[in-house]
Amino acid sequence: MNQVLETVRSIPAPGFQEVTREDLEEPMQKDNTNDVEDLLEDEEGGESGDAASDAGETEQRKVTTQKLSLLLGVFTSLQEMIQDIESESGEREQVIGVLESISRKYSTRSSTMSE
Repeated sequence: MNQVLETVRSIPAPGFQEVTREDLEEPMQKDNTNDVEDLLEDEEGGESGDAASDAGETEQRKVTTQKLSLLLGVFTSLQEMIQDIESESGEREQVIGVLESISRKYSTRSSTMSE
């Protein structure tokens, strides 16, 4: 768990440096049957605007251990790729900017869901 925590904290995007051990353990301890395919469908499908969501009955998805593992693997790969990019090229800053933009998008979404 310490290695996972270090990996998450090393992601060069807002919010990741403040992640605590409890932040990682909580989703793993909850009973959840969603799987990685659900995560991928959610990302590809976006907002559907169906009757359930129109009625305000949207169900907030829980993070599963499988999803968290997949995401942390992706983050680790991204971190390694960013470290390999030469900083003089400007490409590193561009990639980090995109990741920060994605992070802000989901940070905003999760904060509005909890209200």
